[in-house]
Amino acid sequence: PVEAGFDVTKLHPGLAGKRLSMVIWTTTPWTIPANLAIVGDKGFDYVLIPSPKSADEYLMVARALAPTFLDACGFDVPESQWLEVGKEELASLEGVRYEHPFVAPKGDNDFKFWFADYVTLEQGTGLVHTAPGHGVDDYKTGMKHGLEVYAPVDDAGRFTDEVERWAGKKAFVANPEIVAYLDEL
Repeated sequence: PVEAGFDVTKLHPGLAGKRLSMVIWTTTPWTIPANLAIVGDKGFDYVLIPSPKSADEYLMVARALAPTFLDACGFDVPESQWLEVGKEELASLEGVRYEHPFVAPKGDNDFKFWFADYVTLEQGTGLVHTAPGHGVDDYKTGMKHGLEVYAPVDDAGRFTDEVERWAGKKAFVANPEIVAYLDEL
């Protein structure tokens, strides 16, 4: 979720009194403990969808990917309930801090929303999580925004003690556990 200090009505007046969550896309859940930023694309159209799981929450995804996202999650939210985000309003998110579901920030620049040109509409949500120690694009975004090159996995492919819940566990073995933990949260 976006931190409470950001006025979500800057994105859309229909968000008054609501919480905004940005839905990220990754094929590698094991990198989520190393997530330090979320990126979107300034040129995409985004929508805010009422969460079927919480009456006070809206989910932000790219409009072009919203039907596939809803279907993949088993959610049935008619398009008439979606709120459109204008380009100017979208720009107000740049640099806004969000709350990671289970990791505390390591530095002042952690957990902020940025824009990048490598986000695509091929699959996912149009929002990509960024783990600077786990990929070239992530690394470049991290360098641009002063993020640590954080990779809490040792040479044997096991989580280090920094990732308490899965410390010592092989990253790929932890994948389904991380997904289950996110679902639980």
